[in-house]
Amino acid sequence: MKISSRVEYKYPCDLDKSQKVKSILSQSPLWKYDSFCPGGNSYWVSSLYWDTREMFSYHDSISGEYTKAKLRLRAYSSQSHQAFSTLKAEVKSRVDKICDKAVASVESKHIDLTSFETCFPEDLFGFYRRRCKSYKMQPLMPVAVVLYERLGFVHLNQKSRITIDQNIIALPPHLFFQSFQFIQSNQNFESVVELKDCNQNAAEIQNITRYLSVPRQKFSKYCQAVDSLEASKIWKKKQMVAGTVTRPSLV
Repeated sequence: MKISSRVEYKYPCDLDKSQKVKSILSQSPLWKYDSFCPGGNSYWVSSLYWDTREMFSYHDSISGEYTKAKLRLRAYSSQSHQAFSTLKAEVKSRVDKICDKAVASVESKHIDLTSFETCFPEDLFGFYRRRCKSYKMQPLMPVAVVLYERLGFVHLNQKSRITIDQNIIALPPHLFFQSFQFIQSNQNFESVVELKDCNQNAAEIQNITRYLSVPRQKFSKYCQAVDSLEASKIWKKKQMVAGTVTRPSLV
């Protein structure tokens, strides 16, 4: 398990603004495409989020809870729609603007979405339990898939990073392993520009943020997905992949 920490600001915006940010960064001598985007080619991310039956993680995000933690499985694909291979099990813990992320590799051939234990290594799940509040110590189930296109930039300081997420698509959880087949789907979600470990007072950052709205604490791609699936009547609790899997408490 690998743990990292960063200061993160999220700027939801329309497609025109995110394209403006892309233009600024691609022309700046201070920024270059990150190693996952050779030649400026974007890649796709598919995240399967887990929550309690009472949807505590969802409601924490909607209410702008100061401290929160989420569990997810994440897979990556190039524009060539490569098949699933190695996946990442992740915990994202956030206190205000500071995010801690624990990541562990898992193999898709060993994963059964009806068995929580096959999805999340014990040390990573322990990290989640230590970071989430006591009322969330309940059985978890897969709730929603968020599929989106990502373009990443890294600063010459090798620390600051900016990602642009767009073409965000919501899918029910049972489609996780087929999610990259839905890349051509069309959903009119907001795009989001994320600034990670960036100096907000630096001239090049202010040149970017002046095109964007105020960063939003309540913004969540996961919440967008749940709202979209519920509104379209695709998502219902009875359609979720089996949800009452428990694991012993970890101290």
